[in-house]
Amino acid sequence: MLGRSPIGPLEYTRRLWLRLWLLAVFVFLYAPIVILVVFSFNDSRRNIVWQGFTLGYYERALNNASLLEAFANSLVVALVSTLLSTVIGALLALALWRFRFPGRRLLMLQFLLINMFPVVLLILLSGLMLVAEDKMEELSLRQRRLRVIDAQVARLEREIDAMNDELSPLRSFVLPGGTPAAAFLHLARTVTRRAERLVVALAENEAVNPAVLRYLNRLSDHLFVLARFLNEKGARDVLWVPGANR
Repeated sequence: MLGRSPIGPLEYTRRLWLRLWLLAVFVFLYAPIVILVVFSFNDSRRNIVWQGFTLGYYERALNNASLLEAFANSLVVALVSTLLSTVIGALLALALWRFRFPGRRLLMLQFLLINMFPVVLLILLSGLMLVAEDKMEELSLRQRRLRVIDAQVARLEREIDAMNDELSPLRSFVLPGGTPAAAFLHLARTVTRRAERLVVALAENEAVNPAVLRYLNRLSDHLFVLARFLNEKGARDVLWVPGANR
């Protein structure tokens, strides 16, 4: 009686459940790569939000000499690794198919995991690289963008204190007037107050730099004190007198 011949590698695909299993494995391994490739053309710093088609990222990559050199080295390493793994893998697959020995199934599982690990690692690294690129770009934009900082607020407060030291204390409300420069400064102060109110309203719905609010608040006080300072250090201030002016 003839012995039962081993099942050939291609005969496994005739079973429906194995076909479904192979399909699920391929989807699990390659669907993230397809999604990353598609979203590499996304004109947005947030990868999950599609904002339109762009080739900007590829243009920057092609103009980066160090990146191109690293890419060329990666291709060489990948080519050599592919050739070696193809030869060694084919010989190993033939040996595992033709011969029976203790621990054969465990060895097949180990080699399967070894083959899957680089693909999974590539997916994870690709995702991390995209996130890191977004963070670096966002950080670069923040560094280039003009921003109000607390040091500017502190400077306004120092100048306010220095001018107040030379002014007499107020005993009534100050009306816009006196020198033309002081009158314009009072007008600028009202505009600054209006801007402060608008920023406060904006901060209820959007993220606003807290230093902006502090700066606008101190700037309006700075303009008020400066107006008094230019009114001959308060000597020409127009004070409110009940019943005498409006």
